[in-house]
Amino acid sequence: MTVGDVLAYAPEHRPTVALPVIAVPPDRWTSTGAGLPPRLVMHPWQWARIRDEYPWLKDSGERRSARPLMSLRTLASADAHVKTAVTAGMTSATRTVSAAALHNGPVLSAFLEGAHGLEVLAERAGGAVLVDGEPSRHLAMIVRDAPRLRANEQATPVAALTTKSDPVTFLGRFAAILLPPLFALLERGVALEAHGQNLIAVTAYGRPQRLLYRDFGGVRVSPAALDRHGLQAPPLRGDVPCDDPAELRAKVLASAVSTVLAGLVTHLARERGVEPDRLWAVVAPHCPGWVRRLDTLPVKAMTAMRLAGTVDDIWTTVPNPLAGRA
Repeated sequence: MTVGDVLAYAPEHRPTVALPVIAVPPDRWTSTGAGLPPRLVMHPWQWARIRDEYPWLKDSGERRSARPLMSLRTLASADAHVKTAVTAGMTSATRTVSAAALHNGPVLSAFLEGAHGLEVLAERAGGAVLVDGEPSRHLAMIVRDAPRLRANEQATPVAALTTKSDPVTFLGRFAAILLPPLFALLERGVALEAHGQNLIAVTAYGRPQRLLYRDFGGVRVSPAALDRHGLQAPPLRGDVPCDDPAELRAKVLASAVSTVLAGLVTHLARERGVEPDRLWAVVAPHCPGWVRRLDTLPVKAMTAMRLAGTVDDIWTTVPNPLAGRA
C-alpha cells in the first residue's frame, strides 16, 4: 500500500471508509450461514485492483460507511462488522477470505454460543463470488456481530489495553476473566487463538468486566477430545480439526499467556514501575497446575514464518514466568 492508502484506510488515522457494494450475477454467488443476497461488500482498495478483471461484476453505486478495526480489512458499519478480502500481506498472512472460513465461521459461532465466561461475536453469514465454479478468496466477505455494550461500558481491543487504576488489581481481574474460560474450552478440545486482536476487553469505570472473542481463523478443534466429553464435533473444514494435544495447547498458551499477558506485564512494569514478579503472582492462581509445571512456553516464530513464506505455525519457546508458582 502507498502512504496515501495507509492514511486513507489504516485505523490509527481514524478514517471513515466508503465500502462499495458490488452486484454479482446470482449464478456466480454462494453464501453460508444465514445467507446473503448476491451483493458483495468490498474494500475500495481491493475493488480498484480487481474490477477490470471481472467485467461481469457491476458497481451498484451503493456505499456503506464504515470505520476500520485493528486488522484494517475488517470494518465496523452501523450495525455489524464486515470482514473484507484485501489481497495484501499484513502481519503473518495475505488477508483474503477462504472457502473454509466462510463455512467455519457460522458453524463455530453456533457451536460456541453460550460458552461459559467468554462471549463470542458471532459470524452470522458469509458470501463469495464463484470463479471457475469455486468461491474466490479474493472476492468474499463475512458479516460478524458488533459488540453490544451496556451503560458506562467501553470496548477496547486487548492489544491496545492499558489502565490508570492499580496495575496489580487490574491484571488479576483481567486474568480471572481471561484464563478460566480458555482453559475450560481447551480441556474439552477447543483451542482459541486468543491474541490481542481477537480479544476485546469490556471495561466499566476502568475495571475489566467481560471479554469478547472474534475471528475463528486460528481456532483448532479436537473431535476426539469432544467425543471423550460426550460432545459431537461440528462439521468443520480446512485446518481447524486437530487432535494433536501439543498443537491445541500451543495455540492457547502462545496467544493468551506468551503474547497477551506477557505484553501486559511488560507494559505495566515499564510504565507503572511494578515488579514483574508481583504481576505474574496474581496471574498464576488462574492457571491450571500443568501450566505452572512447564519450564517453557510456546510462542510463534513470526519472523521465521515470514522468511519461510508460510502461514503454517512455526513455534519457538520462551522461559515460563509462571513456572513453580503456587
